[in-house]
Amino acid sequence: GRYQLDFRNGKVRRFASAVVDRVVREYGAGFIKFDYNIDAGSGTEVDSASFGDGLLAHNRAYLGWIEEIKNRYPGLILENCSSGGMRLDYAMLAKHHIQSMTDQEDFRDTAYIAAAAPTAALPEQAGIWAYPLSDNNENETAFLMTSALLQRVYLSGQITSLSEGNFSLVKEAIECYKQIRGDIAASIPFYPLGIPKTGDGVICLAFRCGARCRLAVWCFDEAGGRVQIPLACSNIKLLYPSNSSIEAVKTEDGLAVTFPAAYTAAVIELMEREETER
Repeated sequence: GRYQLDFRNGKVRRFASAVVDRVVREYGAGFIKFDYNIDAGSGTEVDSASFGDGLLAHNRAYLGWIEEIKNRYPGLILENCSSGGMRLDYAMLAKHHIQSMTDQEDFRDTAYIAAAAPTAALPEQAGIWAYPLSDNNENETAFLMTSALLQRVYLSGQITSLSEGNFSLVKEAIECYKQIRGDIAASIPFYPLGIPKTGDGVICLAFRCGARCRLAVWCFDEAGGRVQIPLACSNIKLLYPSNSSIEAVKTEDGLAVTFPAAYTAAVIELMEREETER
């Protein structure tokens, strides 16, 4: 008994446009999240040759409507979302600025999702939910914030209830992000340890920007441990967290990272080759 909006219908488009007009003009919204949590099913046979024909025409009409909204409000940021990644495709992302990748609240699962996100979306469009909770310890908070720093940070969670140490870690993460975010759109993601899978003990996501490389590494193993990352490197720097007990050193085989315990993570910056003078 539930009806879905059909964007082929001019009344639907006018209704939806009026809603956007109201929140932008009356409330001053500069960011709208189109969080349409439905499964539209196989489509509609109304005024169409088949269910598929009706669905395709609706999809195209919706994309056309989004383009109209962007033209009307060029400064408005539009987020594409539906139950995490249900509408994660580049018909949609060619029209929207950002994609919500997950609403996951468990810091462990967020890391796997964030690490795999570049296989599906551009890093500058991939919104990763940084959701610190008041009962997280400091290692867990740093682990969670590491997940978002190399893509698009969505900061949420129980910020006002955090301990002083955890709040400082969140603050430091955002300061770090502001320093590196200008490089994200020009960076190329790659996986020096292979594409991560749920259950892996250590995972790594790296981004190459010229001679510079930034990588996030997460350790899930209870005893911590050491992992060898096959990247020729120099000028190794631990970007986040600054007070981490994680060690990153150059070896004959590349970069060796030592984790003191489970659920520790860090963002590391290194040079893969010497930069030449310009």
